[in-house]
Amino acid sequence: MNFLRGFTLIELMVTIAIMAIIVTMAAPSFSRLFEEQRLDQSTQALINQLAQARSQAATARVEATVNLNSTAVDTATTRNWSPTENIQLIVSDTSISSIVFRFDGTTTLNQTLTFRVCNTKLNVSKVFTLGRIGSVVKQPDIMGTC
Repeated sequence: MNFLRGFTLIELMVTIAIMAIIVTMAAPSFSRLFEEQRLDQSTQALINQLAQARSQAATARVEATVNLNSTAVDTATTRNWSPTENIQLIVSDTSISSIVFRFDGTTTLNQTLTFRVCNTKLNVSKVFTLGRIGSVVKQPDIMGTC
């Protein structure tokens, strides 16, 4: 007599049920992970725009501008940054909507600016500062609240 080897329907159903439970438990963790990644990417994009504008100003010996919360197209002397979904930018000086870098790489700012990039869905933020000399100082990767 030949015995057929394989899984029974009940074994397959139990396995699928266990996998469904595991996926259901892991989904919130993945959602948080994606939101934290979005916050990191937005913060890094803003820092990159500031660094590129400073570099462009010093290299081409012209003034270069970074417009905050702008979706316009970048040009040779103008960079734009806009937050993505669930991201908000808070600047220590709320009257600032753009940052101008002089030909020597310094800014036209009167003071050091603190930037807080917030993820409104998670209520966490990343903080960095932009000095008058145009350098970005990233704070440790400790997330604060918005």
